[in-house]
Amino acid sequence: MKRSFVLSALTVLSMGSAHASLIFGTNAILNPGAESGLANWTFVLGTNSPEAIAYGTAGFPTASDPGPASRGLNFFAGGPDNDFSGLEQTLDVSNVAALIDAGLVTYKISGWQGGKDAQPANAALGVSMYDASSNFLFSNGTNYNNSAADRGNVTGLFFRPGPDGLIVPGTRKLVFQLLFMQGADASDHYSDAYIDNVSFVATAAVPEPGSLALLGGGLSILGILVRKARRS
Repeated sequence: MKRSFVLSALTVLSMGSAHASLIFGTNAILNPGAESGLANWTFVLGTNSPEAIAYGTAGFPTASDPGPASRGLNFFAGGPDNDFSGLEQTLDVSNVAALIDAGLVTYKISGWQGGKDAQPANAALGVSMYDASSNFLFSNGTNYNNSAADRGNVTGLFFRPGPDGLIVPGTRKLVFQLLFMQGADASDHYSDAYIDNVSFVATAAVPEPGSLALLGGGLSILGILVRKARRS
């Protein structure tokens, strides 16, 4: 059964410093494939931090195992002695506040998620939305259906998209979260929950012609009022 990524456990975490700003049509997540180690990510949950692992490291997925075609050299793993751990980074989106508040900014979210043989570890990507006062508004994420059974007990990473979404009006910060869960089998004391090539791409919708006409009319009236004020 598919399970949506639940972020309530992460919404109380500190958001740290935010990088700016949102650029439409490009991946908003920095270091999405661990190519720069854990750069741009903050350790927020777990006994020990998750790790950046090179493909082909003994005991981990190789470049020939299932995974993204353009996988680079590294991927994220849950790390040692971690039943439950997480990383996060924050994006300031106030540069497109007007479009967000008009309900015109949508997004697609996805990641390559997986694990090792029959071990019940899994990982997911989530996004939480906050207003200018850091009040939580909404969360969404990739499907959490990458258990051992979901991947047929195969070692590797598999593409897991999340539902398309709308950046909720009032949002000024996005917090991206990588969550790793070890599951019941922790016999090797390492969380073999893997994730790579995480992505969050936002798009600004084109307003309906009627909306543009109303906007244009409003600007025209504003211009008339400004000119009248200058003459007085």
